[in-house]
Amino acid sequence: MGESKIKNTTAILMIGTALFFDFIQAVVGWVPVAGNVLADIFSFFIFFTFLLWFWMHGIKMMTPRRLMAMLGGGLIEMVPYINLLPAWTGVVIYLIGTTKIKELVEKHPTIAKGALIAGERIKKMNRKGSLPNVPGIDD
Repeated sequence: MGESKIKNTTAILMIGTALFFDFIQAVVGWVPVAGNVLADIFSFFIFFTFLLWFWMHGIKMMTPRRLMAMLGGGLIEMVPYINLLPAWTGVVIYLIGTTKIKELVEKHPTIAKGALIAGERIKKMNRKGSLPNVPGIDD
């Protein structure tokens, strides 16, 4: 695995674009009735913009979690007054973050194995109510 599918400059541009879209939708959403209709139409445009943008960078968007994140962001942005929340920005950050984590795991499988072990210990801690033994720290 070589370079990241989403370079840091692209990630910043995507997040900036999402912030801009969220701002425009919030401003338009304050206009009674017509503003909400325009914001809803704008949501479709935003959805397909980011769908295409991620697809152009080789990221499969038709996985259940990614598609649900996109649809969820779109639904939040279609509800009057709730559309003031920066849902698209959250969705884009989530999609970029999960992509970067997946790339990190593929590049460094031992880190992933360590994270899984730590996760299992945290699960056990939650069931027992006691702290787990962390190798290298507790020894």
